[in-house]
Amino acid sequence: MDTVFGLPGDSINGLMDALRKRQDQIRYIHVRHEEVASKAAVGYATFTGKLGVCFSTCGPGAAHLLNGMLDARVEQAPIIKAQLGKDCVRDDSPYTTGPIALVCSRPSEEALEQCDALVVVGSSLPYIEFLPAPGQAVCVQIDDKPHRMGLRYPVDVALCGDAGATLTELLPLLERNEDRAFLEQAQAGMED
Repeated sequence: MDTVFGLPGDSINGLMDALRKRQDQIRYIHVRHEEVASKAAVGYATFTGKLGVCFSTCGPGAAHLLNGMLDARVEQAPIIKAQLGKDCVRDDSPYTTGPIALVCSRPSEEALEQCDALVVVGSSLPYIEFLPAPGQAVCVQIDDKPHRMGLRYPVDVALCGDAGATLTELLPLLERNEDRAFLEQAQAGMED
């Protein structure tokens, strides 16, 4: 490893100091956004054959890295985004119904009120009053922090690990639901 792409933040001051002390061995390239760091690292690895390395702070930064590294494939249900995960899926995706919580969209709120299954990916949304009623939906939670499992909603299946890698393994196991009414209702709500 000789080059690192990233955006500094207060929670990783130790890493930044280590890079500063080893600047004769490791080149640090400051980027303006974590997604750029991940794309730069992928490009660097592709064209040099060397290890591509990027970093970010916790929270939304990690989601931005994931957004930069993955072409996400969702065909089953509406995607509802917490504010910190807003950049994970493009707003113009035919599957997203926009945000939830204090600045939510009506289709997102309606989908959560009516759903019978919930997949929470890397989110710790504190506004639990916007989530389905306890017992309404079975819940799968994916998070790289075990202490977040079940923190905001009762979890039936907890998958602790990297969101991208976990979703990559999980998606082939899902059966396509031929009844598209729930998704189509959410999509119609977004069109309105």
